[in-house]
This record gives sequence, structure tokens and C-alpha cells, in this order.
Amino acid sequence: MIGSVARGNFNESSDIDVIIISDKIPKSYKNRGELLYEYVFDAIEPKGYTTDEFKFIYRKRNPIEAVSKGVLVHDDGIWKNILKDTNS
Repeated sequence: MIGSVARGNFNESSDIDVIIISDKIPKSYKNRGELLYEYVFDAIEPKGYTTDEFKFIYRKRNPIEAVSKGVLVHDDGIWKNILKDTNS
């Protein structure tokens, strides 16, 4: 979880930003978006990435907030592997 909810400075109009990293999500961005938004309510803003996509943007320092201020909700080992692969 990232954004104002993870930082603790949210308000009544804040949404909940969630990053999902999985190699099981659709490769097509259209299909991915349809899947991610099908199961959430309006206040959740999901962002889905494959492991390789997230490693790429992590190396470019794009999701730096996810690392420095994000809250890990669930990990089946992907996050640990991303950190190991990108910091070596």
C-alpha cells in the first residue's frame, strides 16, 4: 500500500493506492486493468505490475515511495526476490 493511507496523512476523500506485483496478472494492460478494477470498490486504486516490470521501474527509482514509505500487506516471496535482484 502506498500514498496518503500508507503515510498516515489521508483524509475523507483519499483513495487507497495499492501496488500488486504478480506474474499471474494479464500481460495486456487492458485485460490487466479490467481484472484489477473488477474486484475493488471505488476507494481502491490498484496498480498491477509483473515482477520484471516492477524491477525495471524500481531500478529507475520510479516507485521509490513504495519502498521508503509503503506498507507491505502480503508477500509470497516476490518482494524479497525483487530487493535481492535489484540491490545486487
